[in-house]
Amino acid sequence: MSHRVRTVGFYATITLVLAYSVYCLILELPWIDRLYPGFTLRQDNTVGAVILPDATRTLSSGDRITHVDGHPVVSGPWLNRYTAARPLGTPLTYQVERKARSAQHEKFRVTIPTQRYPLRAWLRYPLLFWLMGLLHLLVGATVSKLSPRQPLSVAHWLYSVCSALILVSAFESGNTYLLGSLGCMIPFALFGPLSLNLAMHLPRRWPVLDRHPWLPLANAGVGALSIAAMLPLWFGGQQLVAIRLLCVPAFIGVLALPASVIWTLRSPGSSPRERRQGRVLLWGGVFAFLPIGLIVVLESAGVLRSLLHPEAISLGLASFPLAIAYAILRHQLFEIEGLIKRTITYSLVISLLALLYVSLAALADWLIGGDPRLAGLVITATIAIVILPLRDGLKRLVDRSFYRPGFDLQALTEHFGLLSRTTRNPQTLLAAYGDLITLALQPRYLAVLFRASTETKGFVIADSRGHDLPLGTLLQADHLAVREVLEAPARLSPAPRDIGPFAQALLLPLLNQEGRVGCLIIGPAKSDLPYSRSARALLANLSQQLSLSYRSVQLYTEAIQRAKELEQANAELRELDHLKRDFLNTASHELRTPLASILGFAEFLEEEFGGPLSPTQHEYVSQIQEGGKRLARIIDDMLDFARLEAGTLKLAIAETDLAQVIRTELESLTPQALAAGLTLEAKLPEYPLYLPMDGRRIGQVLLNLVGNAIKFTPRGGTVSVRVRASSEGVRVEVQDTGIGISIEHQPRLFEKFFQVDASQTRERGGAGLGLAISKALIEQHGGDIGVESTLKQGSTFWFSLAAVPAPELALQGQTGHA
Repeated sequence: MSHRVRTVGFYATITLVLAYSVYCLILELPWIDRLYPGFTLRQDNTVGAVILPDATRTLSSGDRITHVDGHPVVSGPWLNRYTAARPLGTPLTYQVERKARSAQHEKFRVTIPTQRYPLRAWLRYPLLFWLMGLLHLLVGATVSKLSPRQPLSVAHWLYSVCSALILVSAFESGNTYLLGSLGCMIPFALFGPLSLNLAMHLPRRWPVLDRHPWLPLANAGVGALSIAAMLPLWFGGQQLVAIRLLCVPAFIGVLALPASVIWTLRSPGSSPRERRQGRVLLWGGVFAFLPIGLIVVLESAGVLRSLLHPEAISLGLASFPLAIAYAILRHQLFEIEGLIKRTITYSLVISLLALLYVSLAALADWLIGGDPRLAGLVITATIAIVILPLRDGLKRLVDRSFYRPGFDLQALTEHFGLLSRTTRNPQTLLAAYGDLITLALQPRYLAVLFRASTETKGFVIADSRGHDLPLGTLLQADHLAVREVLEAPARLSPAPRDIGPFAQALLLPLLNQEGRVGCLIIGPAKSDLPYSRSARALLANLSQQLSLSYRSVQLYTEAIQRAKELEQANAELRELDHLKRDFLNTASHELRTPLASILGFAEFLEEEFGGPLSPTQHEYVSQIQEGGKRLARIIDDMLDFARLEAGTLKLAIAETDLAQVIRTELESLTPQALAAGLTLEAKLPEYPLYLPMDGRRIGQVLLNLVGNAIKFTPRGGTVSVRVRASSEGVRVEVQDTGIGISIEHQPRLFEKFFQVDASQTRERGGAGLGLAISKALIEQHGGDIGVESTLKQGSTFWFSLAAVPAPELALQGQTGHA
């Protein structure tokens, strides 16, 4: 939306509201001296406001008027026309129903003479509310023009327009409203959603708007939908039902603002500016609703006969929007003090010049006599000489009155110290630092620079008040401001020259254990008075606390951010690991079925079930079987690895002869060793070695270790298996005379998929899982596994098993004894 369209819409809205206000005023003017019953009626024929004294003595708000002189009362406008057609002073007899405390209706008759609506009552009620409506419009327009396109000022502008439309239509009569009461219903329906929008931005922006920025538009849409929903009821003759239903969102919207104020005042995360705004709105709300609440209490107690006390109600209706506007302009969007200060200054200048003119004219008449030309020349020259010094002197006097510093040094220091110890957000800490200095000392401007990093001499603009400087701007080491900061003394001192937009600046370096980490650039006080000793002490105390806390808070924030990034990376790795395990498990199962068929038919061929084979064909079948068995072992390793990773592999612990397990596995590996031209030796004790273990899994470990030794030992070498028993357990060693393993590769040998040389692995086969599986199985038994190797001299892989019962066996024994 262009600026021109916004401007046209703004002034068109003002024009329409003013036109409607003038229309309402034209309809209200004839009520002066008009014959009148003395009270107003609502849509349900109940008394709304008792205005004239004779009616006040007999009727109360809420009484229902059913008949007048025996005629049924149709509506308020009908009663007004009936009364206006009677001569002044004609007694009219009203039949009244009053709801008693027992919920029954008390019926009685009262006689009230026709009276004229006096000018005093018209000034107190219709005109006063009409003026309050224009005041709302004026306040909203002023805020909107002083701070255009700000969400807060837009919400306040719409709120003010609706309030103005309601107030200028507030006179309770069917003849007062354009299109009946419909002109008041539309702004009334929008009042609740717009009040909620205002509460979302003032005094503190609701965090939900960061996640759902469309909420203010949705609230306005709710208001439009409520209008559409109420129109059938309105034109169907059920106006009172429509008004009551519209009261629900209006009531919620009105309550949202005090709720937001209370939340802001009680929330520890609120800034000093937001708390000041909250206090302004709190007092504005008290002044707005206290008179009305007091009237309601007095009327309920029977002290007052009418709810209508226009002066008190209008005071409340005026104070709350003024409090909202002041909070917006003073603390959020516009520095209103400058406008007020200039107005006061020039008003005093004009007043004193007028007094000076009169005084000089009288003095000239007494000294010179009756020569007006000479007297005028003297007076004009005198005024021309004194006008500028008079203006400057009054300006300084007003500045000192407006910006007179007053603060409790110890209280502010302790407050910021507590905040610096508890705050973990660097921006919150900087905002509090700037707010406290601005509130206490009233400088014309201030800026806070912090070193960008420890490796560079550049500084960034971390905070700025009084100048529209983009935060986060990096100032390089050759920038004038950086040079002045680095050369400034370690105390509050004036800058030797103007630094960019900072004229007559004072510099206060921010120091901590790392050195000069930043600098406060502060302008002269708005009062033009030099900073006092207590002001300098406040700056030194706050700046020292900021220097010590800001870096730690910044590091804490960076650590939290890195922790979040690491957590996200770990989560992604865990997901990838989970996908990998699923893939291995699925792939292993899918490979076993066709592999079983291959091995089965290869066995049929070897047995010559399909016919005789030549020696060459027998060799081919043997190669098929050897490759299939090797692939079967790889698949078994993948399945075991997937179970180990998932934690589903269970051991069948039992007392087992380790020596027999070793002999069995060596017998199965003997053909492979002979085919490789190796000598396979075993040095085992003659007696059984019974240990608590899973014999099948320990055999799998032996198969992996001895199989690797056979694969990586050259022809003519030796592979030997030794067992060393002790009272604590046994140690099994598999020694070879192979190629050996370098020291740098040994720590990673038992990692999954690790291969010292991928080319050797491709030549000799293997998936890099055997040693990882062996390590996991031995550790499940409560044992250790390791390697000792020298490059080109062979390797010794070993594992140890404890003689004590394994955890699973011990648990079974405890369960059995129980």
